Amino acid sequence: MQADRELAATQLLMSHLCHELVSPVGAINNGIEMLEDFGGNALEPEAVGLIAESGKAAAAKLRFYRLAYGRAGQAADLGLRQCAMASAELFGTDPRVALDWQAADEVRLVSGGSQLMLNLVVLAAGGLPRGGRLVVTVDAPGDTRGSRAAVRLAAAGVGAKLAAGVLAVIEGRDHPLDHANIHAWYCARLAAILGTAVRVALGPDEVRLDVGIGRLVD
Repeated sequence: MQADRELAATQLLMSHLCHELVSPVGAINNGIEMLEDFGGNALEPEAVGLIAESGKAAAAKLRFYRLAYGRAGQAADLGLRQCAMASAELFGTDPRVALDWQAADEVRLVSGGSQLMLNLVVLAAGGLPRGGRLVVTVDAPGDTRGSRAAVRLAAAGVGAKLAAGVLAVIEGRDHPLDHANIHAWYCARLAAILGTAVRVALGPDEVRLDVGIGRLVD
């Protein structure tokens, strides 16, 4: 039964990622059609601009997904600077979300830790239906081996919230999986693999995510 759920969840996650790419890729196609239909007239600059902007958005998502969902994101040498750059590029195409990355570059997380962080960034941003500010911080007190870094994400904006189904999945409660909560399920799975769990705190127009992630100490 668990294996069946894992397989169904994986298929749903892949479908979700494809859906996320439909919009920018579709816009590129629309721009090409405009060039074919109206090339050489006043609409040509608009079509070229649409293609360029949509191509930039699609490329940013693909680069982010490579780290957030692929083996590249599990590498122990994936640092927070790379995570910050990938996140900034992703949200650079979405003016509704202002990313404030305050995590220190020198903190090194265990293999898979940075990948979990990237996914939490997307999860937190998903709690801003009308846009807002997303602050990412990482605290790593002391240099004791085996200690965890406190990763905190705070998403603040009008109407900030997480849906009931998303909360249920993060908290490990039995709940049907769908496109709305499959990403939350993936975050919870990544956290479990690392021997930790994501904690959620909700306030007026604010969503906070906290998780302790093991770190590497030189």
